[in-house]
Amino acid sequence: MKKAQIIKTIIFVLVFVLLFQWVSGVLVAKWRDHNCETDVMREFYAIEKNTIDVAIIGSSQVVAGACPIEMYEDYGISAYALGTSNQNLFCSYYWLKECLRRQDISTLVLDVSMLYVREDAASMRKAMDNMRFSKNKMEMILAQRSLKNAQSSWTYIFNIMKYHTRWKELEKEDFSRKEENKIQYRGGVLFTGLEPQNYNRICIDGDNPSDSQMVDYELEYFKKILTLCEEEGIDVLLIKTPKANWNLTKHEGASALAAEANLPFLDFNTGELLRAIRFDMTADMKDMDHLNIRGAAKMSGYIAKYLVEHYEMKDRRKEGLISEEYLDQYHDKLRESYMISNGDVANYFTYLKNENYDVIISGSSNLIPYWTHEMQLALSEYGITQDYRTLEGNRFVWHISGGVCQYQQTANNSVLYEGAFRNGLGFSVTNEGVTQLLFDDREQRINNGGVNVFIYDNRSQKIIDRAYIYYNNAFATLRVKHDYVVD
Repeated sequence: MKKAQIIKTIIFVLVFVLLFQWVSGVLVAKWRDHNCETDVMREFYAIEKNTIDVAIIGSSQVVAGACPIEMYEDYGISAYALGTSNQNLFCSYYWLKECLRRQDISTLVLDVSMLYVREDAASMRKAMDNMRFSKNKMEMILAQRSLKNAQSSWTYIFNIMKYHTRWKELEKEDFSRKEENKIQYRGGVLFTGLEPQNYNRICIDGDNPSDSQMVDYELEYFKKILTLCEEEGIDVLLIKTPKANWNLTKHEGASALAAEANLPFLDFNTGELLRAIRFDMTADMKDMDHLNIRGAAKMSGYIAKYLVEHYEMKDRRKEGLISEEYLDQYHDKLRESYMISNGDVANYFTYLKNENYDVIISGSSNLIPYWTHEMQLALSEYGITQDYRTLEGNRFVWHISGGVCQYQQTANNSVLYEGAFRNGLGFSVTNEGVTQLLFDDREQRINNGGVNVFIYDNRSQKIIDRAYIYYNNAFATLRVKHDYVVD
């Protein structure tokens, strides 16, 4: 074969491989909702080698419950949360190995939820597809063949075999990724839901024995994880985040394993630890099985303090490991997350003072009997002079821009208001039975007759919160309900 032909063949093969990889990357499923598995793992690979000291590994309990940035800012701990939805201990074992390939970690924080849960194919995909191809991934692919929900090894090696039909579903996000839309930080996703819980559903202290049984292969890989950590000289801390379907029998089983291995076990479903972190059942849960950002910050703070007190931890703040720009971005997103996971009306109103926000508050007067002085006082800070308690029989529209009231109007029937956001984009508000906001050929609607709130962020040019205020019988007061399907 002539030299020219050899060169052409090599170029063809290289182009084919690059094109194949690009097409595979486009077609592979992107998990960016809820647990953000795709972005969690992408950032992990982007972090400089040997700069993570603590790996926090587990299922969505870890994704929702870990706040690595809080651990860094308060104690200087460099941690990363390698969590995926329903990540079984089989996958946790291989993610630990992958972590060790890039990072010289000293401590593993392992959530034990999955000791009692069988794997499912979709969750295996979320854990495996996002791992870069390596010796660890190849071992993982081959080992999964012995599991109940095993899939063809070839579909894990060549993702295009699994996802080739996704071309019909492709969106802009499949071709590019906007960094400013990132909602997770060093593996910690800022969960913003709010679902008050019954204390006895979370706290296991009063539980009766159940027939809960550990899954054999989960126990097998749990022991493999401990063996690997022992070989590598890694300290292990076992945890269990607050979760409704955890119970006393599961706790006792996990406690027995911890005692057998001479390991500490922090179970945040016990009354002792719930009290220790000042857990609030009305404010700290996204849903019955996951913490929101408020609860996650509390639990992460306790874990970080425990690590510093019981292990030798480096203070990475002295090195400036995380840039100020990154921390500023985190704090902006943190404040927003606290706002849209807030159920207390007066406290919610305090978050509206932001130079980037345009806030539309509109509705009817049917909540007057429950409106408090504190709620009205919070609004008066923005220059709203109309007292909601005096609007009997009227509808209203208030517009706050950059933390200052720009417009307030009342009418005894329908209300129409035309204005502009701080970026110059025009909008209109109608209030006739329901509140409707129109801008840039888009419609936002709240089908509630009470007090409704739209928050528009001029930086992202999106509605970041759509909420309504209503009377809650259980609390015997007004509460904020957020609609998380926005823009």
